[in-house]
Amino acid sequence: MPDPSPNYLAMMLPTLNAAQAAELGPSAAALKTLGLEDNAQFSVALYLMEMLNASTEAELDKHMNQGKGFAEGLSCARQICSGACESLCRLFDEAADRGRLRVVA
Repeated sequence: MPDPSPNYLAMMLPTLNAAQAAELGPSAAALKTLGLEDNAQFSVALYLMEMLNASTEAELDKHMNQGKGFAEGLSCARQICSGACESLCRLFDEAADRGRLRVVA
């Protein structure tokens, strides 16, 4: 039986180069544990991919904040609990920290 909630980031990892996969891997694992609905998980994956493709710190921060805003929106709409929202925001913060290492280098 197929996974009812596919991990979109994990499906993208084989298409990335080694450095990109290493940067995105921890987010893929964290996203899987959140158990978000399929459409929410897909949107989170898009924000994380935009962060991965960011070439400046400002661009990285923009996409991180968009992702965190999306998380807050899910919480306000009662699609996720406040704990899941905090975990999702932390996921975006940690992804941004990894991205900063790449952008600054």
